Amino acid sequence: MVEHNEQLIDAMRASVIRKAIGPTILLGSGTYFDFEDPESSEITIEDIAYGLAFEGRCAGQCFSRILHRRVFYSVAQHCFLMSLIVPPELRLQALMHEVGEAVCGDMTAPLKSLNPSFKAIEKRCEAAILNRFCITITDPVALKQADVRMLATERRDLLLWRGEKWSLNDIDPYDFEIIPWTPEQAAEAFLARYAELTNAQADYGRHIISALTLKNDPGNGGDGEADRLVDEAQFLLERLDDLDLDDDTDDLIRDWNGHVEPSIARLRAALSQHRKGSESDGE
Repeated sequence: MVEHNEQLIDAMRASVIRKAIGPTILLGSGTYFDFEDPESSEITIEDIAYGLAFEGRCAGQCFSRILHRRVFYSVAQHCFLMSLIVPPELRLQALMHEVGEAVCGDMTAPLKSLNPSFKAIEKRCEAAILNRFCITITDPVALKQADVRMLATERRDLLLWRGEKWSLNDIDPYDFEIIPWTPEQAAEAFLARYAELTNAQADYGRHIISALTLKNDPGNGGDGEADRLVDEAQFLLERLDDLDLDDDTDDLIRDWNGHVEPSIARLRAALSQHRKGSESDGE
């Protein structure tokens, strides 16, 4: 009876796996990711950003030393912060160093050490995604050193660590403190950082403002509703342009938290209000 039940469960589990082109998952962009052929994937940067933003570090077992409560801390925020602390030539690599987890999830290192087959699958997915975005890891040792220091920082700020011996004991954490963001904030920060590091920021921002201005032009049927959107988008771009990537990490994080994040929030609020107004007009 037990064997029969297990076979039934396996059959039901298999029924929800799309196997027309291999074992696949459906991504937020609407495309499929095939684990047996990750090289053919059409995964987008948004799939990566949101996949990592909704994936928790440390199996979700985070407790903020600063906030004095359990918190969610995303892989996307980990990658974003790491991209701020490495040398300029490694920043994009640091931002994208966990791309495999966008589709494979973040299995903890102790558990991963017991599952070599999973590690091999994850590494192949990671390599395929990095290749799709034309990213080559040029200094894996330097990236791993930064990653380990990030873990030491996360242990200090986000785990109920009481000083018991880890293999990290000789690794000093970074000076900055980590306050977790929401998944949405982490995804937006990841996308903005990617745009910045790939020199797409200015063109992307100009396209947004151009589209909003065109929509707002009375000659094109606009009624002036998008003025605030244009203003907020322009302000956000100015704040991004003001960021000095050569600043100390603490200064850079303060600038981000103090100027860029509030600007993103205002732009989001303006977009939300504009959408509500458009929906009301359509009723």
